[in-house]
Amino acid sequence: MRNSLIKGISAFIVFLFCFMVSTANVNAAETLQKQNNAQKGGIKLFSTADEKEYTEQELIVKFKSVLSKGQRKQIINSIKGSELSFSETGNYSLVSVVKNTNLSSIAKRLSKHKSVQLVEPNILYKTAYTPKDKHYKKQWHLPKINMPKAWDKSKGSSSIIVAVIDNGMQTNHPDLKGKITKQKNIVRNNSTITSAAHGTHVAGIIAATQNTIGISGVAPKVKIMPVQVFNGQYADAYSIGDGIIYAVNNGARVLNLSFGSYSYSSYVDSAVAYAHSKGAIIIAAAGNDSTSYTSYPAALNHVLAVSSTNKKDSDSYFSNFGNYINYSAPGEDIYSTVNGSSYEYMDGTSMAAPLVSGVAALMLSKNPWLSPDQIEIIMNKSVKDLGKKGWDSLYGYGRIDASKAMSNTPGQLSTITASTKFTATGKNKHNISVSAYGSSKLSIYVKDSKGKLVRSLVSNKPWSWGKISTLWDGKTGSYSYAKSGKYTLVARMTRGSKNIYKTKTVTVKDNVAPTVTSKAANFSHKVTTSIKVPYVLNKDSKVTVKVLDSTGKTVGTIMKSKTIKGGKQSITWNGKNSSNKLVKDGSYKLSFETISLTKVKGKTVKSSITVDTTINGSLNSIATPFKATEKNKQNATFKSKEKLYMTVSVLNSKGSKVKTLVTNKLYDPSSIQHSWNGTDSKNKFVTEGIYVFQYELKDLIGNKKTIKSKTFNLEDHRANFVSGKGTKNITGNTDVAIPYTLIKASSVSINVYKGSTLVKTILKDEDQKAGSYDFSWNGTNSNGEYIGDGVYTYRINASDKYKNNATYSANLNVDRQVIKVEYPKHVQNKSKEYYETDIEVFYKLSDPATVTVEIYDGDDSLVKTISKNVKQEAGIQNFTWDGVSDDGNDYWYYEPLNYVIKAKTEMGRETKVTGSILSNYYEEYPEWIQSHSVDTHNTGIDIVTNLSKDTEMQLTVYDYNHYNSGNLSSYYDQQTYTFKTGQNTLNYLVPDNLFVDNSYIDLMYVLSYKDELGNKYEYAYNDGYYNY
Repeated sequence: MRNSLIKGISAFIVFLFCFMVSTANVNAAETLQKQNNAQKGGIKLFSTADEKEYTEQELIVKFKSVLSKGQRKQIINSIKGSELSFSETGNYSLVSVVKNTNLSSIAKRLSKHKSVQLVEPNILYKTAYTPKDKHYKKQWHLPKINMPKAWDKSKGSSSIIVAVIDNGMQTNHPDLKGKITKQKNIVRNNSTITSAAHGTHVAGIIAATQNTIGISGVAPKVKIMPVQVFNGQYADAYSIGDGIIYAVNNGARVLNLSFGSYSYSSYVDSAVAYAHSKGAIIIAAAGNDSTSYTSYPAALNHVLAVSSTNKKDSDSYFSNFGNYINYSAPGEDIYSTVNGSSYEYMDGTSMAAPLVSGVAALMLSKNPWLSPDQIEIIMNKSVKDLGKKGWDSLYGYGRIDASKAMSNTPGQLSTITASTKFTATGKNKHNISVSAYGSSKLSIYVKDSKGKLVRSLVSNKPWSWGKISTLWDGKTGSYSYAKSGKYTLVARMTRGSKNIYKTKTVTVKDNVAPTVTSKAANFSHKVTTSIKVPYVLNKDSKVTVKVLDSTGKTVGTIMKSKTIKGGKQSITWNGKNSSNKLVKDGSYKLSFETISLTKVKGKTVKSSITVDTTINGSLNSIATPFKATEKNKQNATFKSKEKLYMTVSVLNSKGSKVKTLVTNKLYDPSSIQHSWNGTDSKNKFVTEGIYVFQYELKDLIGNKKTIKSKTFNLEDHRANFVSGKGTKNITGNTDVAIPYTLIKASSVSINVYKGSTLVKTILKDEDQKAGSYDFSWNGTNSNGEYIGDGVYTYRINASDKYKNNATYSANLNVDRQVIKVEYPKHVQNKSKEYYETDIEVFYKLSDPATVTVEIYDGDDSLVKTISKNVKQEAGIQNFTWDGVSDDGNDYWYYEPLNYVIKAKTEMGRETKVTGSILSNYYEEYPEWIQSHSVDTHNTGIDIVTNLSKDTEMQLTVYDYNHYNSGNLSSYYDQQTYTFKTGQNTLNYLVPDNLFVDNSYIDLMYVLSYKDELGNKYEYAYNDGYYNY
């Protein structure tokens, strides 16, 4: 399994990319220098690296979730990039960027997008080998890993495909002829594979044909899938990821990756994880730099990393090492196929990895249902331990041994372990076991000599590894045993549509004594003419059934020595004895005597049968009369001596059901009480009269009986028999109808009170039947005089024939008073920019009232509550507002605004008035100014106004600039005039001292009116003349 060093890389990949994007020198023993700073380098590696480590104009982007093509394009367009390819496996996009741009900066920008999980460079990989001359002994590596013994067990299967993901290969090499399948050039997206020495060499190590022409591969009968991911001497991460996905999607079970890089790629990691999930075994070269630096893809999870050894089983001088190494294999002087239909020696972990890939292919040929993890577990034990005992960083678990691997690889399904003879006694069981290896579903069953299924013991049980055991008791089903003879035990292993079988013949001897199982029964000939008693017979037998009485004497014989099949059966008895007469109620037994067809006698079995034709129980006496109230209940008690189903009802004097209390409810033997509250099925109280309880009874056998109680008289003693509709309001001088209801006949009196003082008697001791009524009152006393406003009480007293009394009372609110509010239809909002004062509004109340004042905006939303439920006296009142809302916002410049005054009487009757608050820019006039015109000129102002009442007008003359700056304390002139009802004309001339050297000062005329409540209205006019 992979080491823990790579565990956290995925979470930090954007960070690492931004600060150490160029971590990607590759493993080539003949050219690559050790990159001791590969995991420590910085952003400078983008521009200063000597080796080509990543594709300069490409990035790999992983999205957090599935996005549409349009959504991805929008994100990629933000960096002026374009999508070259998209992989649904992991949601990765290969993105090209503008030439000569800073990849690190672009990566940072992309990584900040909320839909982007990580960004990484498109890392370049190199193959891990060194060409050699032809002066060494050929193929020493095969006997070193014990291939001859392994071939005695298998040379592979053509159904197993090994993907050689590499730089291409000569697909028509004589030693590879007929082995190539589903080839793919990922770089060019076609099926044309470039002829290359490295890939051809790797393919030959795995599967070269034993044809006397050239060499022999480890698994000469498997198929090779060439997947070209290199473009020249480099392969980028995105192409490698695509190649892995292609291979596994097209049936490859083993993936050989003889290349590497010291840079991690999330996309390659994702592709490897996907391949593993699909059942592929991934094997990779560790690298040729004699370093412990982590090499990828060898160090990824789910990848088996292979280091190199020499002829002396020592680690090769060039081989990488570290805590990610799984195994070692020969990697020096490896003779194999190369392009040009030739052969050549090469060194490298690129040569060691395919030896392990070939062994894995042989193991899968023997058992193709093994999972990658199971292959790894077996390989861990199929090595020669080198170096330190156990796992070490040079050799992993050890140098691979093909013979051990084949010996340790189990077949899919072992032979069945079970005795060939089984004597069934009914108490013993036959032990059966089988071993199965590989993800599948396992079934074990028994067939007879004709191939018919007799018994299923294990059915489609999910299984992956090891021994499974089961037992057979000799039964052919739930109730019968197999006859003596030969039977076949079958083990079946299923995966998809494929099945593997193992069988074993067993001779069965039937030595089982017959047995009968039966349960106790009850019978009444009043319910049915006969009873059918079920029983279970364990095997085919002759059966005799007798009926015995409580003394053990035979009453009659139902069946005699009749052959009955094993299984569920039944026996019928009509309740009669041998004289054909019905037996008496009591306890009896059915006696079953059995003997098998092979003359084995069974034990006599007896089961109870009770004959019962009566219902046992009694009903207690009932109390009368039943004085029904809201709480009282009438009770009936039934004493039962057996389990009974009961339906209990109450009937009236006509025999009609008034209410059903329980329906077909089962009760144990006991004293059972049922209660009735005097209501019918709709929960309405019934009328007075005669009633009775009725019990409909049925026992477990089916006997039925109906019992009625003694009759009882129901009297209506309910206490709350008068009700009303609550408080009523009287706002005028006319009669108001006040309703009430009697639920039974009563003598009624109605009075009106103020506190405890009687105001008026409406009704006195009048007999009324049950029903709805109303009385009228117009707010007068017993003398016919209208009473004052206030809260009064009406009280209804009722008395029934049993002298029970009931009272209902509620309030009468007399509220004739109406508050009148005099108020200005509009007031002026004088901006604090000029007037350092609040808005002040005067209004007048006709009577004392509780007042609420609120400010609303034009959308009728509450802005400010000035006062709430404040008691105020009759007369002129006022309120002020500083222009600030309840939530602290300034509303001086909001228009329109409205003020609302709500005035309530003591009884709660409300008068509501609404006025507007407008700035003086609107030139709105109060209703008593019927018309108003102004004309300014260079010597004064002319005013013509028409009024509906007498009023005063104050004229103030300001310097225009002073007025606009808010300096209102300084003015040139101020005069007060009395205007009469009707038309008034005023011609005002400015004082002569305002003229200096024929120059005229710019003036502002302010006209101020006040209504009779005290509200002020001001209108300002500029003369428009200055400096002339």
